[in-house]
Amino acid sequence: MFKAVQSLNRKKSENPKIFDADGKFFTNIDEMQTFIGKHFKDKFRDDQINDLEPFQGDARDLNNSITTNEVEKAPARLNNNRGCGEDGIPGELIKYGAD
Repeated sequence: MFKAVQSLNRKKSENPKIFDADGKFFTNIDEMQTFIGKHFKDKFRDDQINDLEPFQGDARDLNNSITTNEVEKAPARLNNNRGCGEDGIPGELIKYGAD
């Protein structure tokens, strides 16, 4: 009896209510996904990337040259569960995939 009453009172999850700038309500899941994807692409678009000028200064020489041993040990120091860099390669792939 308790389970029957509990199932009647349990709230069902609803799709989120999403409105565009004009106040239009989205009912279709595909439209919602397209709208959300476009929103975040516009929000995090980097318009200033073409405005940057290349480095014009003199590059400093390295104090010591990079050794083979340092290159071999560097992937072992990478932290797991971190986001990809600009190259899109996860650290785990470099750490465990390079043998």
